[in-house]
Amino acid sequence: MDAIARWEDFAEAKKDAWVPFNQQFPNADKSKFVSQATVESKENVSAEIFFKASEGSLQSVFGSDRKYWSADMKQALGLENSSGFPYQLSPFGSKVSLPIPAEPFEKKNAKLEENIQHRHQNLRDA
Repeated sequence: MDAIARWEDFAEAKKDAWVPFNQQFPNADKSKFVSQATVESKENVSAEIFFKASEGSLQSVFGSDRKYWSADMKQALGLENSSGFPYQLSPFGSKVSLPIPAEPFEKKNAKLEENIQHRHQNLRDA
């Protein structure tokens, strides 16, 4: 494979990496992210999107656990408006903070009561 073909593969892979990113995070500040291509095998080039966390530090968007994303990364992805509500369930582009749904505790849940009773019976029988 010549150098020109390899460069074209890198450019194509980097461009293709933005497609799922843009679909999942349409409100992201793309200036805070970078696409990097790597050669996985002789004929396979892939690319990934990284958050520019700080000078010389990148964090993978799709390869990192979301529960450890920094507030800066969430803000750059356009997820900062969720205010406590799980962002996976928040509608994209929402300008209004969603309240965390509450479960009324006044009513008894029959299935929950049944499960608690079975657990107590199992503990006594052990």
